[in-house]
Amino acid sequence: MQRKTVRKKAGASFSRVQKYGLLLIFLWLSIWCLCKQVSSAVWPALKEVARHECRTVVVETMNRALHQELTDHPDRYQSLYFESQGRISSDSVRLNEARLSLVDAAEKALSALPKRTITVPLGALSGSVFLFDLGPGWRVHFRPEGYVEGVIVEKTEPAAINRLLFSSTLEVTATVNVILDGKASLCAVTECIPLASFLLEGTTPEYYMQ
Repeated sequence: MQRKTVRKKAGASFSRVQKYGLLLIFLWLSIWCLCKQVSSAVWPALKEVARHECRTVVVETMNRALHQELTDHPDRYQSLYFESQGRISSDSVRLNEARLSLVDAAEKALSALPKRTITVPLGALSGSVFLFDLGPGWRVHFRPEGYVEGVIVEKTEPAAINRLLFSSTLEVTATVNVILDGKASLCAVTECIPLASFLLEGTTPEYYMQ
């Protein structure tokens, strides 16, 4: 009788351990599923906040770098175009050197950006203006990594009946890959730098057609 009693107690104890184990597994799975759902719901808003922060940092960095380059080497960006007998010509060698110098200045400035940490209140992820600054902070680490391209855009626009406006602009575009806690998101920033502008005058027409 004693052996049977011991066996019953041991069996009941083992069954209780199994129940507690299953309960712990169930709780762990429930918490994991809840965290997964919260992460899926929060990620789009968090990505937009991080992209906005990254865009602000990249714009400020590029503006400082490009302004510094233009200030330090003003002769490099003068007389890239010239007018001769009503025709616009460019010094292609100097024009390409100017483009490469500005792109290189922007690339060096962006590559020197350190890893940043921002704190986003959970209220900001709700989309509500009233809850924007409320709630605990969500700490996010991101590093802007990308490349810079420079494209020269030349345009001609009619300014009057016998006038034509010629303009040349360098579009410096930084395509940044925002590394956000193991996830990536692209962000593009473009800055336009005027290189030249000419107002060309032609002869006034003697006849007009309607």
